[in-house]
Amino acid sequence: MITRLLLKEWKPLAEWGNSKAQYWLGVLYGHGKGVHKNYKEAAKWYKLATEQDNLDAQSSLGLLYWGWSCFSPCQRVPMDYQESIKWSKLAAEQGHGYAQNALGTMFMSGYGVPADFVIAHMWFNISAANGKKLATQLAPQLAGKITFLVTPQKGWGAKTPAL
Repeated sequence: MITRLLLKEWKPLAEWGNSKAQYWLGVLYGHGKGVHKNYKEAAKWYKLATEQDNLDAQSSLGLLYWGWSCFSPCQRVPMDYQESIKWSKLAAEQGHGYAQNALGTMFMSGYGVPADFVIAHMWFNISAANGKKLATQLAPQLAGKITFLVTPQKGWGAKTPAL
């Protein structure tokens, strides 16, 4: 009921170019709140909001293209790792904590980018510094894996541990 009221209020604002309303319409469509779940419609509203430098929309668009978060596994927008990295990195470099955490996960898993534990650790630390709790848990775990890979006892030829 409330989401339908929000939709009624936000849609005219979004059509007039309000980036916050555009972002929140993307959220409603992406989650199927008050409307039928429609990822293409979510992407449309996120893209409009990104044109006005809305960091939440940039981060959400990055996740949408990656097929992550509330958008998977029922992905309706083609996965596009390059677009995902582009939008996630843009938001992360401007201080968006969730985008920073997402980049850490992307580099840790090697989806869309070459797996790189050091860069992943960096993004998790930056995200943790911005108050994202999941990153505060992932950064130390990843640090242990980095140490394992380069210890003198194991050498550089050590087998990469499974994540």
